[in-house]
Amino acid sequence: MQHGIMKANQSITKGKRLQSMHQMTPNPGHTPRPNDMTQAQKIVIAAIALFAVAGLLVGFTVGKMTKSSQTTPTPITQQQQHATPTLAVTPTLAVTPTIDINQAYIGCPDIKPYPSPQNADGATSYTFSAQVKDKSINRSTPCGEGKPLLAPNITCKLWLTKDLNSINSLQKDAPDILKAANFQTPFPKEETTAFIFDPQTPQVQPCSKTGPTTWNYKLSPTLKSGTYYLSIIADWQGKRYNWRSQEVSIQGQS
Repeated sequence: MQHGIMKANQSITKGKRLQSMHQMTPNPGHTPRPNDMTQAQKIVIAAIALFAVAGLLVGFTVGKMTKSSQTTPTPITQQQQHATPTLAVTPTLAVTPTIDINQAYIGCPDIKPYPSPQNADGATSYTFSAQVKDKSINRSTPCGEGKPLLAPNITCKLWLTKDLNSINSLQKDAPDILKAANFQTPFPKEETTAFIFDPQTPQVQPCSKTGPTTWNYKLSPTLKSGTYYLSIIADWQGKRYNWRSQEVSIQGQS
């Protein structure tokens, strides 16, 4: 009986060995390929891919938030501004004082430089300018000393003469001359046909209230060559007046 039991045990042991050898021996009909993956490997790869995609999304989101925080200005609230209200300032207009010419007097006009000689050809244009002045600084001389006189109702006239004595005697002749409206009466020894004035600057005109008074003119070809005197007078209603003359050489007829 023991022999039968031992024989049975050997048979069982032999069967187990055969079964073990059968499990360890690969199936000759199935050759493993590199692309064949187990379920666990597939899960690991899928997890890695998900982590990579999640990392990209997080990086993009953080970058977008950082850029937005750099470019978007911080809104300024009323409390942050602390603005101080600006008070409106009413401008003070400069008041131009009324000029009492009767008290300021009229000084000799200040003649600006002009060319000499001048051609009496009826074609060459010339300009003569003079600034009317007062005697607010000094009245001790006939011309006095003062500032530019910019006031209304002052009349200016430019004339030409060859006779210096006529200018020297103007002091006694002026009252009678100035009685005529707008200087229509010629001055003593005045060359009445000497000038051809520009229509915009007539011989008799209001003295400028903004600066020098100006005349634009040509000399008549009837003038003879010689030394003449360009003369200007400034008059305020025949009550206050003054004048000045300067020499000019004229080239005209022989």
